[in-house]
Amino acid sequence: MTSRISYSKLSRENRKRMLGMTIITVLTFFIKAVFLVMGVNECSSHTEVLRLFQPNMGMASVVIVLAACSAAVSLYYLHSRKQTDFYESLPIKRATLFRLVVQNSLFIFLIPLVIEEAIEFVIAQQQISGGGWEIVSSSLWYLLIFAATWLTMALAMIMTGNIIVGILGFGVFASYFPIVIYNIFPIYAGSFFATYSGNTADNVYNNITNYLSPVWVGLRGMADINSGRETQIKYMMILLLWIVGLYVLCRTLYNRRPAESAGRAMAFTKANTVIKVLLVIPSALYSGIIFYSLGNASSIFWLIFGVVFGVFVIHALIECIYEFDVRAIFCHKKQLIVIMLGSLFIMASFSADLFGYDRYIPKTSSVESIEIKPSEVNSYGYWGKGEEREGLKGEEKQLALSVIKESVEVKNSAATSSSGYYEKNSKFYSLHLYLKKK
Repeated sequence: MTSRISYSKLSRENRKRMLGMTIITVLTFFIKAVFLVMGVNECSSHTEVLRLFQPNMGMASVVIVLAACSAAVSLYYLHSRKQTDFYESLPIKRATLFRLVVQNSLFIFLIPLVIEEAIEFVIAQQQISGGGWEIVSSSLWYLLIFAATWLTMALAMIMTGNIIVGILGFGVFASYFPIVIYNIFPIYAGSFFATYSGNTADNVYNNITNYLSPVWVGLRGMADINSGRETQIKYMMILLLWIVGLYVLCRTLYNRRPAESAGRAMAFTKANTVIKVLLVIPSALYSGIIFYSLGNASSIFWLIFGVVFGVFVIHALIECIYEFDVRAIFCHKKQLIVIMLGSLFIMASFSADLFGYDRYIPKTSSVESIEIKPSEVNSYGYWGKGEEREGLKGEEKQLALSVIKESVEVKNSAATSSSGYYEKNSKFYSLHLYLKKK
């Protein structure tokens, strides 16, 4: 059972350990306030002044750095065997200790934030007699981004036993889906699928991957900050869901984290294989496309060589990180073979079009209307598009589908022939299709 005295003493000790982060955070918001006053004095219109009070990408990036550093400092003791033994010997539950660390980190950020935003409110009332929503949304945005980033870094610190590996883990958690995974499909599809347009597929892919990183959700919210209140609230709600989920996950893993994992690369060794697979396969695919683009005449040989090379190198690198031993590059040969086969299969699904992407044509009965845009025509001048148009329907729709089907058959037959005419003139019937299904 935790006594009130031990809890308060531990809280004070934690705040003392966070003194450096407290000073840095206060200085950050002080500098922000100074720049705001300087900017207001240089503004010549109401709109320019109002824009200064809006949340922005630059400050959001600073908040992300502050949050990551705060979490690393707060939970650094997890990577020290002496400090871990000390905290484990205290008469306090792990869940309580984790809550204490989270609360202190949030208060260290929240108090300077509230003071600085109060100063902004006073300035806004004197200059423009408004700006309330901008100031409130700015506070909420920065607080949510801080909490989401802090918990993301905390997850990396909890799952690892070394600070360097923890920082690498944070980079993976923050960028894996919106950057690493997102770019694989457009790059490979654009390289091997003749019918890939990069429009609707990108939008669907983008909508999925952009929300799979809490840090990226915050940055996306900053990028769309001028899209209206409804869009801002949507991003805020998504970020709030991430914060709740991450807190529950971090607390659960914190309670189950082995005390002896301090100093090791990974705290939960059972997750090593899964993490390795998730990292090696995308890295190998990127390696393959790099060699493919640099090789002579974009030969498939260089694509295969690049994938195999990437699997060997990244697998060896991760094994060395796991074991802190160069000799570990020869470990887990069976896993290496399975990962290589999986990487080659994904590569072949694009290069050989195993799933028939270029051959797919929907059934007429499943399509309500079609909008067609030749690649060389601007966005507002194509069939079936415009305020008065709802797409091609009826006989026009059936005619369009039949023409598309014949074009695909011509493309497939030309692609397999020895003539180079198709490759040279393939842009002649390049179209963007927008199919509205029933």
